[in-house]
Amino acid sequence: MLLKKQSIHIISFDIFRTLVDLDSRAPKVYERIFLAKGKPSQIRRFWSDIGHRYRIELSHSLSKEKYEGFAPLFVRVMEWIKNKYNLTGSAEEYKDILIEEEKQSSLFPDALETIHALSKRFTLCVVSDTDPDMVTTILPSIPIKKKFLSYDHQAYKEDPQNKLFKAVIDDFKVDPTHILHIGDSYSDVIGSKRLNMNSVWINRYKPWYWWKHKDIQPDHTITALKQLVRLF
Repeated sequence: MLLKKQSIHIISFDIFRTLVDLDSRAPKVYERIFLAKGKPSQIRRFWSDIGHRYRIELSHSLSKEKYEGFAPLFVRVMEWIKNKYNLTGSAEEYKDILIEEEKQSSLFPDALETIHALSKRFTLCVVSDTDPDMVTTILPSIPIKKKFLSYDHQAYKEDPQNKLFKAVIDDFKVDPTHILHIGDSYSDVIGSKRLNMNSVWINRYKPWYWWKHKDIQPDHTITALKQLVRLF
Protein backbone atom coordinates (compact mmCIF):
# COMPACT_ATOMS: atom_id res chain seq x y z
CA MET A 1 0.00 0.00 0.00
CA LEU A 2 0.94 3.63 -0.38
CA LEU A 3 2.80 5.49 2.30
CA LYS A 4 0.78 8.02 4.27
CA LYS A 5 -1.30 9.95 1.76
CA GLN A 6 -0.64 13.27 3.48
CA SER A 7 3.07 12.79 2.77
CA ILE A 8 2.62 13.04 -1.01
CA HIS A 9 3.63 16.43 -2.41
CA ILE A 10 4.58 15.63 -6.03
CA ILE A 11 2.67 13.42 -8.47
CA SER A 12 4.48 12.28 -11.60
CA PHE A 13 2.84 10.81 -14.69
CA ASP A 14 4.20 8.63 -17.46
CA ILE A 15 2.93 9.62 -20.93
CA PHE A 16 2.25 6.62 -23.17
CA ARG A 17 -0.46 4.20 -21.99
CA THR A 18 -0.87 6.33 -18.86
CA LEU A 19 -1.99 9.75 -20.09
CA VAL A 20 -2.01 8.95 -23.81
CA ASP A 21 -3.77 6.12 -25.65
CA LEU A 22 -0.91 4.78 -27.76
CA ASP A 23 -2.64 1.48 -28.55
CA SER A 24 -5.46 3.22 -30.41
CA ARG A 25 -2.96 3.74 -33.26
CA ALA A 26 -2.29 0.00 -33.71
CA PRO A 27 -4.87 -0.53 -36.51
CA LYS A 28 -3.45 2.38 -38.50
CA VAL A 29 0.16 1.23 -38.03
CA TYR A 30 -0.85 -2.24 -39.23
CA GLU A 31 -2.70 -0.83 -42.25
CA ARG A 32 0.19 1.39 -43.33
CA ILE A 33 2.76 -1.38 -43.00
CA PHE A 34 0.75 -4.23 -44.54
CA LEU A 35 -1.13 -1.95 -47.00
CA ALA A 36 -4.37 -3.58 -45.90
CA LYS A 37 -6.74 -3.41 -42.95
CA GLY A 38 -6.12 -6.14 -40.41
CA LYS A 39 -8.54 -8.29 -38.47
CA PRO A 40 -8.62 -7.55 -34.72
CA SER A 41 -6.75 -10.79 -33.96
CA GLN A 42 -4.06 -9.96 -36.53
CA ILE A 43 -3.60 -6.45 -35.16
CA ARG A 44 -3.39 -7.71 -31.57
CA ARG A 45 -0.73 -10.26 -32.46
CA PHE A 46 1.25 -7.74 -34.52
CA TRP A 47 1.07 -5.07 -31.80
CA SER A 48 2.00 -7.61 -29.12
CA ASP A 49 5.03 -8.65 -31.18
CA ILE A 50 6.17 -5.04 -31.37
CA GLY A 51 5.79 -4.61 -27.60
CA HIS A 52 7.60 -7.85 -26.84
CA ARG A 53 10.50 -7.02 -29.13
CA TYR A 54 10.68 -3.50 -27.72
CA ARG A 55 11.33 -4.92 -24.24
CA ILE A 56 14.14 -7.06 -25.63
CA GLU A 57 15.76 -4.17 -27.47
CA LEU A 58 15.38 -1.86 -24.48
CA SER A 59 17.17 -4.46 -22.35
CA HIS A 60 20.01 -4.51 -24.88
CA SER A 61 20.26 -0.72 -24.71
CA LEU A 62 20.26 -0.76 -20.90
CA SER A 63 23.06 -3.33 -20.86
CA LYS A 64 25.27 -0.93 -22.81
CA GLU A 65 24.79 1.70 -20.08
CA LYS A 66 24.63 4.36 -22.76
CA TYR A 67 21.56 6.24 -23.92
CA GLU A 68 21.03 5.74 -27.64
CA GLY A 69 17.54 7.19 -28.00
CA PHE A 70 14.46 5.48 -29.38
CA ALA A 71 14.87 5.78 -33.15
CA PRO A 72 17.72 3.20 -33.36
CA LEU A 73 15.86 0.97 -30.92
CA PHE A 74 12.68 1.14 -33.02
CA VAL A 75 14.63 0.38 -36.20
CA ARG A 76 15.84 -2.86 -34.65
CA VAL A 77 12.32 -3.68 -33.50
CA MET A 78 10.92 -3.14 -36.97
CA GLU A 79 13.75 -5.08 -38.59
CA TRP A 80 12.67 -8.03 -36.48
CA ILE A 81 9.02 -7.43 -37.42
CA LYS A 82 9.97 -7.21 -41.09
CA ASN A 83 11.71 -10.58 -40.94
CA LYS A 84 8.99 -12.30 -38.93
CA TYR A 85 6.21 -11.19 -41.26
CA ASN A 86 8.24 -11.39 -44.48
CA LEU A 87 7.65 -7.74 -45.29
CA THR A 88 9.34 -6.07 -48.23
CA GLY A 89 9.73 -2.51 -46.96
CA SER A 90 12.64 -1.14 -44.95
CA ALA A 91 12.91 -1.15 -41.18
CA GLU A 92 13.68 2.57 -41.33
CA GLU A 93 10.43 3.20 -43.18
CA TYR A 94 8.45 1.12 -40.67
CA LYS A 95 10.10 2.96 -37.78
CA ASP A 96 8.95 6.26 -39.30
CA ILE A 97 5.39 4.95 -39.60
CA LEU A 98 5.45 3.85 -35.97
CA ILE A 99 6.62 7.26 -34.74
CA GLU A 100 4.29 9.20 -37.07
CA GLU A 101 1.29 7.30 -35.77
CA GLU A 102 2.50 7.50 -32.18
CA LYS A 103 2.45 11.29 -32.47
CA GLN A 104 -1.24 11.13 -33.39
CA SER A 105 -2.18 9.45 -30.10
CA SER A 106 -4.82 11.24 -28.03
CA LEU A 107 -5.21 11.70 -24.31
CA PHE A 108 -7.34 9.14 -22.51
CA PRO A 109 -10.81 10.52 -21.62
CA ASP A 110 -9.97 10.54 -17.89
CA ALA A 111 -6.55 12.22 -18.26
CA LEU A 112 -7.56 15.88 -18.25
CA GLU A 113 -10.14 15.57 -15.48
CA THR A 114 -7.63 13.73 -13.30
CA ILE A 115 -4.87 16.27 -13.94
CA HIS A 116 -7.27 19.12 -13.20
CA ALA A 117 -8.50 17.56 -9.94
CA LEU A 118 -5.05 16.64 -8.62
CA SER A 119 -3.38 19.91 -9.65
CA LYS A 120 -5.49 21.70 -7.02
CA ARG A 121 -3.68 19.85 -4.23
CA PHE A 122 -0.39 18.58 -5.63
CA THR A 123 2.50 19.69 -7.82
CA LEU A 124 2.39 17.65 -11.02
CA CYS A 125 5.08 16.62 -13.49
CA VAL A 126 5.64 14.20 -16.37
CA VAL A 127 8.42 11.58 -16.51
CA SER A 128 8.57 9.65 -19.77
CA ASP A 129 10.78 7.47 -21.94
CA THR A 130 10.61 9.48 -25.14
CA ASP A 131 12.51 11.51 -27.70
CA PRO A 132 11.25 14.87 -29.03
CA ASP A 133 10.14 13.41 -32.39
CA MET A 134 7.72 11.12 -30.58
CA VAL A 135 5.82 13.79 -28.66
CA THR A 136 5.91 17.03 -30.67
CA THR A 137 2.12 17.03 -31.15
CA ILE A 138 1.33 15.41 -27.80
CA LEU A 139 3.09 17.61 -25.23
CA PRO A 140 0.97 20.74 -25.96
CA SER A 141 -2.15 18.76 -25.04
CA ILE A 142 -0.82 17.84 -21.59
CA PRO A 143 -1.47 20.77 -19.19
CA ILE A 144 1.55 20.07 -16.98
CA LYS A 145 4.46 22.49 -17.19
CA LYS A 146 7.29 20.44 -15.72
CA LYS A 147 8.33 17.54 -17.96
CA PHE A 148 11.30 15.18 -17.54
CA LEU A 149 11.97 13.35 -20.80
CA SER A 150 14.57 10.67 -21.54
CA TYR A 151 16.11 12.68 -24.35
CA ASP A 152 16.70 15.74 -22.17
CA HIS A 153 18.51 13.71 -19.53
CA GLN A 154 20.01 11.07 -21.84
CA ALA A 155 18.61 8.29 -19.69
CA TYR A 156 15.82 5.73 -19.69
CA LYS A 157 13.42 5.37 -16.75
CA GLU A 158 14.92 1.93 -16.10
CA ASP A 159 18.50 3.21 -16.23
CA PRO A 160 20.42 1.45 -13.40
CA GLN A 161 21.85 4.83 -12.42
CA ASN A 162 18.32 6.27 -12.07
CA LYS A 163 19.36 9.55 -13.69
CA LEU A 164 15.87 10.41 -14.91
CA PHE A 165 14.09 9.99 -11.58
CA LYS A 166 17.02 11.55 -9.74
CA ALA A 167 16.48 14.62 -11.90
CA VAL A 168 12.95 14.85 -10.51
CA ILE A 169 14.17 14.68 -6.92
CA ASP A 170 16.93 17.22 -7.55
CA ASP A 171 14.60 19.62 -9.32
CA PHE A 172 11.89 19.64 -6.65
CA LYS A 173 14.35 19.26 -3.77
CA VAL A 174 12.09 16.94 -1.80
CA ASP A 175 12.53 13.59 -0.12
CA PRO A 176 11.61 10.82 -2.64
CA THR A 177 8.98 9.49 -0.22
CA HIS A 178 7.00 12.65 -0.99
CA ILE A 179 6.79 11.75 -4.69
CA LEU A 180 4.22 9.47 -6.30
CA HIS A 181 4.85 8.16 -9.83
CA ILE A 182 2.15 6.60 -12.02
CA GLY A 183 2.98 4.48 -15.07
CA ASP A 184 2.00 1.38 -17.01
CA SER A 185 5.33 -0.42 -17.26
CA TYR A 186 7.96 -2.28 -15.30
CA SER A 187 10.29 0.64 -16.06
CA ASP A 188 7.96 3.03 -14.23
CA VAL A 189 7.78 0.87 -11.12
CA ILE A 190 11.41 -0.17 -10.81
CA GLY A 191 12.76 3.26 -11.75
CA SER A 192 10.72 5.03 -9.07
CA LYS A 193 10.91 2.36 -6.35
CA ARG A 194 14.71 2.14 -6.55
CA LEU A 195 14.76 5.68 -5.22
CA ASN A 196 12.09 5.03 -2.58
CA MET A 197 9.35 6.93 -4.37
CA ASN A 198 5.75 5.78 -4.15
CA SER A 199 4.72 3.90 -7.28
CA VAL A 200 1.31 3.24 -8.82
CA TRP A 201 0.94 0.76 -11.68
CA ILE A 202 -1.87 1.61 -14.07
CA ASN A 203 -3.20 -1.51 -15.78
CA ARG A 204 -5.80 -0.15 -18.19
CA TYR A 205 -6.15 -3.04 -20.60
CA LYS A 206 -6.13 -6.28 -18.59
CA PRO A 207 -7.80 -5.77 -15.20
CA TRP A 208 -7.55 -9.54 -14.61
CA TYR A 209 -3.78 -9.44 -15.18
CA TRP A 210 -1.63 -9.55 -12.06
CA TRP A 211 1.75 -7.86 -11.65
CA LYS A 212 4.21 -10.60 -12.58
CA HIS A 213 7.58 -9.20 -11.52
CA LYS A 214 8.84 -10.67 -8.26
CA ASP A 215 11.84 -8.35 -7.86
CA ILE A 216 9.78 -5.20 -7.37
CA GLN A 217 6.20 -4.38 -6.48
CA PRO A 218 4.11 -1.22 -7.03
CA ASP A 219 2.53 0.31 -3.94
CA HIS A 220 -0.86 0.33 -5.57
CA THR A 221 -2.60 -0.78 -8.78
CA ILE A 222 -5.33 1.09 -10.64
CA THR A 223 -7.18 0.46 -13.91
CA ALA A 224 -8.06 4.09 -14.69
CA LEU A 225 -6.51 7.44 -13.83
CA LYS A 226 -9.69 8.73 -12.24
CA GLN A 227 -9.17 6.18 -9.45
CA LEU A 228 -6.24 8.31 -8.31
CA VAL A 229 -8.63 11.02 -7.20
CA ARG A 230 -10.37 8.54 -4.89
CA LEU A 231 -7.03 7.53 -3.36
CA PHE A 232 -6.60 11.08 -2.10
